[in-house]
Amino acid sequence: MMIERKVSKLYPSRRTRSNTERAARLGFVLALHIVLGVGIFLKPVATDWLGFAGGAVLLGMVGVNVGLHRYFSHKSFKTSRAFQFVLGILGALVFTDPIAFAGKHRLHHRHVDTALDVHGPQFGWYQSWIGSLADPGYSASEIRAQAPDLIKFPELLFLNRFGVLIALLLFTSLCFFFGLRFASISYLLPVVMSIHAAGIVNTLGHSWGYRNFASRDTSTNSWLAQIFSFGEGWHNNHHAFPTSAQCGFTLTEWDPVYWIIRALEATGLVWGVRAMPDKALVELMGDR
Repeated sequence: MMIERKVSKLYPSRRTRSNTERAARLGFVLALHIVLGVGIFLKPVATDWLGFAGGAVLLGMVGVNVGLHRYFSHKSFKTSRAFQFVLGILGALVFTDPIAFAGKHRLHHRHVDTALDVHGPQFGWYQSWIGSLADPGYSASEIRAQAPDLIKFPELLFLNRFGVLIALLLFTSLCFFFGLRFASISYLLPVVMSIHAAGIVNTLGHSWGYRNFASRDTSTNSWLAQIFSFGEGWHNNHHAFPTSAQCGFTLTEWDPVYWIIRALEATGLVWGVRAMPDKALVELMGDR
């Protein structure tokens, strides 16, 4: 089902980055794709794809989905300061950091589907997919102001300032020890996939799919977004209950990210996991 909307603008209400900075940010994303293309051209072998599998789980599913999204942005579970830093490092390795990611994401939830949204599809597919990386419409200080619970940790402020350098250092080290092909497939491919997974969710998650709940926005559940994002495609469920660690609410809405969180809970690394609220179950059963 397509969601009808009135497109009033092709860009957020204001620009906060200079043309030079926007070009540099987009150029960096393009460079990641070019280097990855070189790695693919070098004909990856089985060990490269094994590295990719590990990278996809550690960076995409744990670093981005478990860490940056469900923990840092929404605090859907609790953990120790040490494991919080581990999640922060994994998130920073995707060329972002907990403070910047959580700040932008909280702004999205606060201003969803309005002119103040960070990456709503009402601005067009470019902004929702990739343009918000170049200019989210908010200054760095405004984004940091959305994460007062995170900026009190010096180690997270360190990742906010130097996370990109840490990611570049890891990529350089992988190239030095294992070669460009392995570094590209095992590291850059999961990173690039995470970038596009976010773009798919930002776009399809507010324009195409079905709705379990009458949330005050255009959020939808999308199987297509789910396939590419490993658990973040149930966007209507998420917007209806954003602090829930569980986004898939029915038997057909598989949610491997939630399974990982439960596995981490079993090891004692996390606790206080917020699952699907009873209210959601009542609403779902009432519609059946």
